[in-house]
Order: sequence, then C-alpha cells, then structure tokens
Amino acid sequence: MIKRVIDFFPEYNDGIKAVEIGKIVFAGDIADCECDGSAIAFPANKKFKPFKLERNYLKEFRPVKGGYFILKKDHTLSYLPGKIFKKKYKLINQL
Repeated sequence: MIKRVIDFFPEYNDGIKAVEIGKIVFAGDIADCECDGSAIAFPANKKFKPFKLERNYLKEFRPVKGGYFILKKDHTLSYLPGKIFKKKYKLINQL
C-alpha cells in the first residue's frame, strides 16, 4: 500500500496531523501546467514533500505561508493561521 504524503505529517493533540505551509505555488504559475485552480503547498520543514491543494480547499480556507494544513481525526481537512495553531496544538509525534 502506498502511503499518502499526509500520512507522514507530525501528530498533534486532539488526534490531528498537520504541517506548516512554507510556500504555495498556484498551478497557473507553473509553466506548461493545466490550470485547474489547484496549488502546490511546500511545507516549511523541507523533510516533508510538497502536496496538492485542491481548488475547493483554497477557496474555503485561503491558506497562506506560515499557516497550518490540518488533517483531522475524522479525515476532514482544515486550516489555521500559525499563531492560532501554535496556541491550540502541541506536537505529540514527529514521524
């Protein structure tokens, strides 16, 4: 079974996995790329691989550099600005 990129994200309290966003590159900014409204998120920690942010996620959360991409324990996706995330969550396990 192939593991998803988010399976390797650090674990925090409340059963979430999350990673700080270091950079976001929109599909329309990539040469020779079909623009589907998605983007590629590059984690601040280079240990983690870049991952795709779907158009619906971008529209709902409007993520920015320094914020956190979150996978909740019920497998829904979320986002929090960095300051709020750091106040609410504590690192449990860094894979």
